[in-house]
Amino acid sequence: MSKTGMGLTSLETIAAAARWSAIVISAPETQFLVDKGTNCALIRDRVFTYRTLVAAGVPVTPMADEGCAPGDEEWCTLPPDPTFVLSHYRSADGSSLRHVQHRATCDILGPVRAATLRTADDAMFTRVRSCELKGASGWLTHVGEAMRMSDREFELAMRMRCGLPPCSAPLPSVCRLCDTNMADDAYHFLSCGKLKRRSLNQRHDAIQNGLARFARANSCLVRITPKRADSKVPDLRIVFADGAEQVDVSGTHPLAPSIEPRVRGVAGAAAAQREGSKDGKYMSEAKREGDGFSPFVLESFGGFGERALALLQRIEDEGACIDASPHRLSKRHFMAWAAVEWQRHNFRIFAEWRRLLLEL
Repeated sequence: MSKTGMGLTSLETIAAAARWSAIVISAPETQFLVDKGTNCALIRDRVFTYRTLVAAGVPVTPMADEGCAPGDEEWCTLPPDPTFVLSHYRSADGSSLRHVQHRATCDILGPVRAATLRTADDAMFTRVRSCELKGASGWLTHVGEAMRMSDREFELAMRMRCGLPPCSAPLPSVCRLCDTNMADDAYHFLSCGKLKRRSLNQRHDAIQNGLARFARANSCLVRITPKRADSKVPDLRIVFADGAEQVDVSGTHPLAPSIEPRVRGVAGAAAAQREGSKDGKYMSEAKREGDGFSPFVLESFGGFGERALALLQRIEDEGACIDASPHRLSKRHFMAWAAVEWQRHNFRIFAEWRRLLLEL
């Protein structure tokens, strides 16, 4: 479930929103058929699509005013009649027409989402809010990167997003690795202390190394800090033209019993809480060295923390200022890669956890 709705809905309503978007785009070429009163399949489909969207709950608004601009509330909803497509969207420019389908879909799914959340339990509400974070759906929307995922990796990512158990086989009620009660935490493996020096660290290192590559591709100097036994140093030091930033990469699971009560139902609260703890650990020392400090936090569902997004934007801006080459690695490209890599490692964490249980 996301801000646009449940994330899963009937093909009929999705198809109607997509067709209506196409109707809006093609209206300048086809409007003359409507004006002539032509009875053809194209016009009948236009009327049928309009009625389908109205029946699905998309609001009908008065005809757009002369000064209506893209982004106005009335711009992306339905006109009072299917014949008024051109006049209703008259101020829309070509780059904004894609919002027609998005807005129609939001209007269809919004009431369903609201009704579901009113009866949701705490875990579901926290999961839904975590899935709203920027980047959490990257493994679904960036098809090129998503093709790197195996069927099993994709299945686990989808199960997590939908709130299903990680597999169809029954799970133990207690984790035999750390003796933790799993009755209300089917995804305990994402926070199991026995995996912190194993697959959980491998997920961390993959994102750390990917972030270093992204920064270097955007003309930043990067040093990956060697690990110490007491783990009191951040992972990276990134040098920009106007200063240096120390960075520590971290993952957090908002449904972990030790975290969920404090972040319940607040989008990004788990990431913000981890950012605060990292500040307390590293900020003062970084300042003493004349550097800034940025915690780079991802939640288990794939969403980026606010300060991680700010750091990515700063890196991209640095590359744009120093090297305007079109071959630079963009923030969008990195986030797509990271979203897929994060979900792939989630599966590896689960697979190692299952294997270790079987070995006991």
